[in-house]
Amino acid sequence: PFAGSRMGGDTKEYSFGPGDEDAYHAWYAQHRFALTRRKGGWDALRHPEILAAGSVPLFENLAEAPPYSVPFVPVEKLVQAER
Repeated sequence: PFAGSRMGGDTKEYSFGPGDEDAYHAWYAQHRFALTRRKGGWDALRHPEILAAGSVPLFENLAEAPPYSVPFVPVEKLVQAER
C-alpha cells in the first residue's frame, strides 16, 4: 500500500491524518522498503522519517536530484543500490 498522495499536497489521498503520527511511524517501521518520490521538492521530511523508522526509501528518479537537495539521506548509497 502507498501511504501518501501521488501529488504533493493532495491530502484527500493520505492514509494518515494529522493526529496519526505514531501510527505513521509504526507503519514505516513494519516495512523494509518504502516507495517515495519528489513531490513539491526533494527535501521532504518523510524521507529521513522513513530512514528513522528503520525502512529503506526507494526513490523514483533519485539519480536526477540536484546535489545536497535531499538532506539527511545517503543519496549516493541509495543510487548505487538501485543499480
